[in-house]
Amino acid sequence: MKYCVSCGRELNDDAFFCVSCGAAQPGMKKEQPAPAEQAAEEATAEQPAEEATAEQPAEQPAAEQTAEQAPTAPPRQEQPQQPQRQTAPLNPQPPVRTVPAEEDKGGFLWGVLGFFVPVAGLILFLIWRDEKPKTAKAAGIGAIASVAAGIVLAILYVVLIVFLVTIAGVSL
Repeated sequence: MKYCVSCGRELNDDAFFCVSCGAAQPGMKKEQPAPAEQAAEEATAEQPAEEATAEQPAEQPAAEQTAEQAPTAPPRQEQPQQPQRQTAPLNPQPPVRTVPAEEDKGGFLWGVLGFFVPVAGLILFLIWRDEKPKTAKAAGIGAIASVAAGIVLAILYVVLIVFLVTIAGVSL
């Protein structure tokens, strides 16, 4: 794990930006200690010798202990301290209010409207094709059915006129 160079929060190893403060992170491959840990390590390294001997057990005199006899406990890893300051986000945006989407059921009546007013069916299809695809499809099918029915009726009308003219024997 690596830590943010700005706020000290724990980050994923492949993170390029801090999710907390937004600071850009250098492309480090190896694990880097947090700034708080570095400060703690520097502070312990700068302690005077008398503070180090004061922490030794009282049973043994300080003069008798040598570097070889010092306890070899593993170094204590400190948790990174979270900063107390609050930072504002880089791009403050107002909260987005989401309106629950209505269920798109298709709407047979929109198809009827598209049949009787094909221009309205076409317009509704073009407006709703992304938001309400089922309802848009019904209105579009109604408009197409209307146009197809109009073509069929026109063909039947022409055939009927030709038939009546041939039966009556009227020549043009």
